[in-house]
Amino acid sequence: MKRSYTVFVVILITFLSYTGCNRQKIEKPKPRPIDNNVLMNTNRIVSVTEESIIDDYVSRYQYNMKKSGSGLRYMIYKTTNNKKTKQGDKVLLNYTLDLINGQHCYSSSSDGQIVFIIGKTSTVRGLDEGVLLMKKGEKAKFILPSHLGYGFQGDMKKIPKKAILVYDVELVDVDVFNIDDDGAIDDVEVPFIFGVVVEVGASLSF
Repeated sequence: MKRSYTVFVVILITFLSYTGCNRQKIEKPKPRPIDNNVLMNTNRIVSVTEESIIDDYVSRYQYNMKKSGSGLRYMIYKTTNNKKTKQGDKVLLNYTLDLINGQHCYSSSSDGQIVFIIGKTSTVRGLDEGVLLMKKGEKAKFILPSHLGYGFQGDMKKIPKKAILVYDVELVDVDVFNIDDDGAIDDVEVPFIFGVVVEVGASLSF
């Protein structure tokens, strides 16, 4: 009887060890690779939907807006005879930024003016493109589909993912910096750059 019990215990241990090993060998299913066709179709659907929303918005407010090849809608409603901006110009903007549903996000009056170098700093793509259409002293309204704004991610603060943005912009100044050889800013007060206060004489690397 004792021998039969011993044999039973050995068989049980062997069985448990075998099933345990098999359990460890089971591989987790590998994640499916991203299907580029599905991604392209998703982007196309988003683009068509956003176009419809923007068309309705423009029609509702009866804006006389133009459309660029990238999808930017723009309307310069105050013009000047100054020289048009170009790539590499340093610009200072007053602005308001809302979502297309009217929800307010940011503005120069509450968050500070925007300062950036056209085509050189990591500002929103649609804003970069829009400012290139302007001259110093002009005012414009831009509507940015999400791919020209903050895309599928948003800004992790007030702008949600896939948001259509409405900018109202005044181009206050162009080439606002007097930059020394060491990269220091002199003789100009720039209160805001990408959410950071910049003091006169501070050093910026572009």
